[in-house]
Amino acid sequence: MIFVKANSKVICFFLFTIFYFLFLVSFAQTTIKGEAKSYKTKEISAVVYEDYITNTEKILNTSTVNDSGYFQLQFNLDKITNVVLKSENAKADLFVEPGKTYDVILFPKDTIRYINNSIEQQVELGILKTDSNDINTLIADFNRTFDVFWENNYQFFVANKYTYDKVDSFKIAVKKNYVGITNSTFLNYVKYKIASLEETASRSRKGLFEDYINGKSILYDNSEYMSFFNKFFTPDISSLMPKDDYINKINQAVPFKEFIKVFKSDKFLVNDTLLELVAIKALYHSYNYPLYKNDNILYLLKTASKEGMTADNRKIAENMVRKISRLNIGSPAPYFELADKNDKSISLKNFKGKYVYLDFWATWCGPCQAEMKIIPELKKEYGSKIEFVSISIDDDAEVMKQFLKKNPQYNWIFLYTGSKSKTKEDYMVYSVPTYYLIDPYGNLLQSPADRPSGNIEKVFDGIMKKTKK
Repeated sequence: MIFVKANSKVICFFLFTIFYFLFLVSFAQTTIKGEAKSYKTKEISAVVYEDYITNTEKILNTSTVNDSGYFQLQFNLDKITNVVLKSENAKADLFVEPGKTYDVILFPKDTIRYINNSIEQQVELGILKTDSNDINTLIADFNRTFDVFWENNYQFFVANKYTYDKVDSFKIAVKKNYVGITNSTFLNYVKYKIASLEETASRSRKGLFEDYINGKSILYDNSEYMSFFNKFFTPDISSLMPKDDYINKINQAVPFKEFIKVFKSDKFLVNDTLLELVAIKALYHSYNYPLYKNDNILYLLKTASKEGMTADNRKIAENMVRKISRLNIGSPAPYFELADKNDKSISLKNFKGKYVYLDFWATWCGPCQAEMKIIPELKKEYGSKIEFVSISIDDDAEVMKQFLKKNPQYNWIFLYTGSKSKTKEDYMVYSVPTYYLIDPYGNLLQSPADRPSGNIEKVFDGIMKKTKK
């Protein structure tokens, strides 16, 4: 009896040692260190995205670049991961393997093209002591090839005159170039970047589906796969299912499992996990649309975060709920710091102590311009107590500036955020116009707010009466 017990302890200890060793191997410490002389004394962080639909960030570690311009970051990983280095609105991507040490150089921001320091920009990252089979070397090599191909052919894509012969030739050349490479992360990066290229070239949905989705695993952690996924399964829900049925099921607050049945009409959603992911993505992008009851969308996403088919789907729904809840009335308005029409930096804190009527718009948006025509009268009536701030999501700031030159009567604050900015994501702007009303303490008073042509005057009248007391 005692002998057996003793052996059991030895066996347990041996098994514990093996499992502990495997744990250490699978979560090996990774180090990123190097030079960042343009960011002396600034914080630098290693960040990953928890998912590529909400782009929820998770900080792995934060350090400070020392007075000599050097830094070191250490963290644990269990697989090859796309890590983003961030410092003072500069960011650079690095594919990181568990247990490896990376010597890097973080290059300065471009102060010629980006006059405003508040705009986040992608900067170059140099990697020292690497070899030809390193995933970062492979991706950099492929991206150079891809960029040359795009530069030589982009005019055909823009004009929608592109034939698939050149794309097919490009795919064959790429395949030959990387014969013998077995890194699945790299191969999928290449595969789905080309898939996005074909989607841009207006290849049929059926062809894209058969080559890149049907029978394939969902690569939640691969940025290029998810970029293609987000384009293929567009937020335009009317293209995915009967729109009236979709609206009714949201507004009637049906159970989540009943709600997702509406997506079964899409012939490309043959996989239940994929169908569920598309359903929660559609819900997320429907939030703030006037047609839908926001509380019901939140309820459905909360259910998905607990009852989803996979851990990945549940996590994405959870991140969606967290982001949506940040925009609840009474919550702090997401911070922003953006350039105005004169490239001067203006932030939310500039409006402390004032009410702010925030308008997200674009020059190509007809309803935006129709609503904007009402604002001069609103500003004349309520401008003593309320700041009017319009944020353009146009791809090019110059487009906004030219629009304002042609419309000098629009004399309130105009800022530029771009179509792919953090501010646009933070405020969940998936359609324009979108409005928010912020109180003097920086909290959301209306979220979303009424349009100028709606009931916003009643709200403004209430503010005026309140501030006169």
